Amino acid sequence: MGGQDGISTNGNCNIEWRDGNIDEDHLFVDPDNGDYHLTAESPCIDAGDPDSDPAPDGTRADMGAYYFHQRDIAVEPTELHFEPIWWGEETVLPIEIRNEGGTPLHLIEIPIPLDMSAITVFPIGVFDPPIEIAPDSMFTLSCFFHPDSAVALSSQFVIISDDPDEPEVIITADGTVNVTEDIYQPVNFSLSSPFPNPFNSTTTIGYSLPTSGAVSLTAYDLSGREVARLVDGVQAAGTHEAVWVADGMASGVYVVKLDAGEKALMSKVVLVR
Repeated sequence: MGGQDGISTNGNCNIEWRDGNIDEDHLFVDPDNGDYHLTAESPCIDAGDPDSDPAPDGTRADMGAYYFHQRDIAVEPTELHFEPIWWGEETVLPIEIRNEGGTPLHLIEIPIPLDMSAITVFPIGVFDPPIEIAPDSMFTLSCFFHPDSAVALSSQFVIISDDPDEPEVIITADGTVNVTEDIYQPVNFSLSSPFPNPFNSTTTIGYSLPTSGAVSLTAYDLSGREVARLVDGVQAAGTHEAVWVADGMASGVYVVKLDAGEKALMSKVVLVR
């Protein structure tokens, strides 16, 4: 209290004011009423002994009785329930991510498991993380449900951030597809456009077979060189999908070719790094 002028030596010693000492307003929340928490502008934040254990939020220790939590993630909702749609259609739900701390929060990664090929999350996978969210700010993710077959989705994925108290937030997702009696028996031999397209590392290719038989699904570069064999074998009639994980592939345009006996279909897909 009182800074340097408030230190009484009674003439018995000298005060040596060294680097790291603070002679400023501590900026408590409400000291007159006993609230000694630090405000976001307090000079006591990250001003404690650098050799002390870090604060619970992973930053340098603060001065004072209460540390200031500098990063704090809040996610809403954490459960996604998609309304039933027809396969081949698409619906979207938002996820709001708020930083309720006093310093920037960073979204590190949002890995989507392969069993959720019917879900795409933007902009993760389009814009490179980490994504920074300023204090008292919000960032919105768009989650697309786009079933290419009569699937019933029930799975989860994780939002990973640098919030030290809650580095992983689990998001559950479920959705259903409207089904008719003949949906499992396609009439035509068809190849769906890969989704997403363009894609960053993983895309899903759906296709339909009116009869069973030998099938191959192959990816080629524009020179005609085979770069990935996604399907190669006998498959039953019905709707199917294959996931292409293009790790290590260069950015560019590729062609996906579906062969089934004397029939063949092709579709272009763009890989963007």
